[in-house]
Amino acid sequence: LILDLWGISFHAVVIFGLGKNLLFKSILGLCVLITYLGKEKQIFYTAINDSPNRNGEQDQILGFSKKDKLDLSGFDQKLRFIDGDAFKGTAGDVRFKKGTLEMDHDGDGSADFAVLMSGVKSLKGSNLIL
Repeated sequence: LILDLWGISFHAVVIFGLGKNLLFKSILGLCVLITYLGKEKQIFYTAINDSPNRNGEQDQILGFSKKDKLDLSGFDQKLRFIDGDAFKGTAGDVRFKKGTLEMDHDGDGSADFAVLMSGVKSLKGSNLIL
């Protein structure tokens, strides 16, 4: 997730908590998005560069619950959730493994897109909008 605030782009950390407010705060070039509990929350991604699988550039989501959703439907390709299975070289495979949501965008068998989901032990297909 890259937030564009006043023409400056930031990689984001998303934190869910209690309350009613929304806060954007820049910490060393990293934008922290803090949202609050209520109904289910949706987080939207539309491009690989929103959270590339490069060390230090992946988004991190804290406080993701069973009812929350990650919306990947904005990607320009057909996506398929493969649970925690290994990538098989099929473009558009999405998996959740070891606390990280990953996508093989180009079919080379490795993750091109990754979102760190601290504290999340498992993710169901119902948490994804593909």
